[in-house]
Amino acid sequence: MTTLKQVTLPGQLADSLKILNLPAEDYHQDIAVQSCSLLKPLLVSPAHYKAQFFESNSSSKAKEFGTLIHTLVLEPQAFAARYAVYEGQKDGRDAEFKAFVKAHAGQTVIDDVSLQAAKRLTQKVLERRFRGRPFADYLAEGEKEVTIYFTDPATGVRCRVRVDLLHPEFVFDLKTALSVIQGEWLRQALNLHYDLQSYMYSLAECLVAGREKPLPFVFIVGENSGPNSVSAYTAGESFITKGGKKYQEAISAYAACSKLDHWPDLGEEAVLELEHWMAAAANESAWRTNLGKGN
Repeated sequence: MTTLKQVTLPGQLADSLKILNLPAEDYHQDIAVQSCSLLKPLLVSPAHYKAQFFESNSSSKAKEFGTLIHTLVLEPQAFAARYAVYEGQKDGRDAEFKAFVKAHAGQTVIDDVSLQAAKRLTQKVLERRFRGRPFADYLAEGEKEVTIYFTDPATGVRCRVRVDLLHPEFVFDLKTALSVIQGEWLRQALNLHYDLQSYMYSLAECLVAGREKPLPFVFIVGENSGPNSVSAYTAGESFITKGGKKYQEAISAYAACSKLDHWPDLGEEAVLELEHWMAAAANESAWRTNLGKGN
């Protein structure tokens, strides 16, 4: 694999800068600088933020498939270095498979069936038309896997984002999901705080470009099983506004907790009292009604 030269470009505002071709592992290892993923647990509690650094990173077939799609769509030139394709079926008990894994240390081993499934979705993503043009056209015109560093204007906290595709007219983010139907995916997006992501990434791009009005933020969402439908969802004003509130909550909490070095959890002391409707519901339980009838 040809290693692309890393390029750092100064931004316009808030000590921002844009880095092209920064290796993903270097980006993710920079945990002293806040990212969207790091900030999300603060929406639960400060203690949840701290706890993430003491837990092993969880993986799943869905996450692994999503990472594979990202590579095939955004960095196809890196596929051969990152992945080794096993011609048979993956089986951790099979001696031949174990030998193959050992021979390809440092690479992610996938079987050919998984690769073909990923290629089908990749092709659908590239062919997906957005505003009358295939997504492949936007890929050819934009910058892939762009890292942006900036200082949050309100708190002074140093932050970073990694944009899947920074196009002159749009900011694109690639997702995979069980369902790409609007209502179903929107619920998932809010649960996973993609609204926070859309705001934070848009803020970063505005600061580095020195623009007041953000570029449209577009999710390209691929169905991770057949028939591999692909949707294109532009984050609307209400979606990004909600994300902005989450961002302000998280970044303010981080700044305050860091200053005091105090990271409270969700535990509390309280006296439990029932609301009227709770007490009424308890009195009408089935077993009490039956007992009164002599059953």
